[in-house]
Amino acid sequence: MRELTDAEYRTLLAVLSYPEETEQSRLRRSGLPSSTYHVAKRRLYELGWASDRWVPQPGPLGLRGVEITLSRPFSGDRGPLEARLQEDATCVLLWSGVHCVLSVRFLRSEGAPTGKRAVRPMPAELARLEVLREDPTAMLPVYFDFAGLWAHFGAEAPPEGYPRGLDLRSPAVSAQERHAALQALLRGNEPEAHWTAHRWTSLLRLPRSQRRAVQRGTISAWTFPQLSEIPPMEGRRIGEVIFVVGSTHKGGPTDLLNALTKECGVFPFLFVSAGGRTLVGGVGQTSGRSPGRVTLRSARRPVLGVVHQHLEQVEILIEPVESLRAIVPHRYGRSVEDLSEVGKRPMAASTPRGLAES
Repeated sequence: MRELTDAEYRTLLAVLSYPEETEQSRLRRSGLPSSTYHVAKRRLYELGWASDRWVPQPGPLGLRGVEITLSRPFSGDRGPLEARLQEDATCVLLWSGVHCVLSVRFLRSEGAPTGKRAVRPMPAELARLEVLREDPTAMLPVYFDFAGLWAHFGAEAPPEGYPRGLDLRSPAVSAQERHAALQALLRGNEPEAHWTAHRWTSLLRLPRSQRRAVQRGTISAWTFPQLSEIPPMEGRRIGEVIFVVGSTHKGGPTDLLNALTKECGVFPFLFVSAGGRTLVGGVGQTSGRSPGRVTLRSARRPVLGVVHQHLEQVEILIEPVESLRAIVPHRYGRSVEDLSEVGKRPMAASTPRGLAES
């Protein structure tokens, strides 16, 4: 396997770090010649190392919240669990690995269409975290934001935009703007026929009302790397996804996130806390030349010690990136067909209706 070039690394870093800036701005920040940047960027998308999606912001769209579940199902339960989540129109992401199943559901407001049947609790759930807009203690400050860890992988400083999370607190927008956002999500989640179906190319082709929904943050641009496809760099590769779950017992979740990023130099791609439970998603490096782990660059503080300082009843699951199957791979437009008609009707101010998992 060939290694990642410096140009490819810097191009992906610019794309991940500055998702809502113009192409010229990302080119300038990469520090690369224009032709080198564009050749590397074409390669990123053509080889499937990265993909772009419009991601809905739950608050502005009037959603009730987001549910993230980490399960360690028994062998006989895994198939039924996967099948039921695939059928659930609110499921926007479903990863299944050797040890665990991770799912993300965007929860509709009361009274919204329900699509297919919802998922009941299954055995061996490690954490079911419902980040509801009416719960001021629930938080989702990092949502599949890989910019910090990718910068750390190349010994670069984390971008100023890290971390990016989901907005659950902002009030719902008008029915007209919500409908426009849903239509943009339909366009933005069509299969990408070519790398030029990049979000900013798509943005320029959107009708004015849909562009306004994007520019006002009702939906946001997101880039998701495919870690299993990216070659190693300097003999190292991101070869593991690590999930940490536990109960908060000292300080608040924000204290743990600050300690990880500022004291340890660790940058989770996922951080969610609700109901006294916290789930952290990170990565581990492995050798790109032979089986086995490699020594990470020194952290300023031991990561496991910091985790145990803030969480109790800690469980850690490690998945090889090759073992994680993306059964539902960030499909935020799955239920737009159900709710686009709802988006045309006025929303009651007291009980906003919303899109399930656009």
